[in-house]
Amino acid sequence: MFGAGNYCENRFDEIEVGDTVKVWSKYDSVSAEVAVIGPDDNFVTGFPGCPDCDQVRGWVTPDEMLEVMNWAASQ
Repeated sequence: MFGAGNYCENRFDEIEVGDTVKVWSKYDSVSAEVAVIGPDDNFVTGFPGCPDCDQVRGWVTPDEMLEVMNWAASQ
């Protein structure tokens, strides 16, 4: 996620009343918030770059995102 309210470059951007995640695609961002959700639909903790994170990691760069995605694919 990289829209207003997410832990990313756009965190403090204003959103219009009625905006939803679907319209956040109007944003571009150099960072994003990422979470890993397991096959049991629960958040996975301890993924790369987030050994002590509760459920999400913020301000993730594209290279870091790729690391998380490759890790998740290997599980």
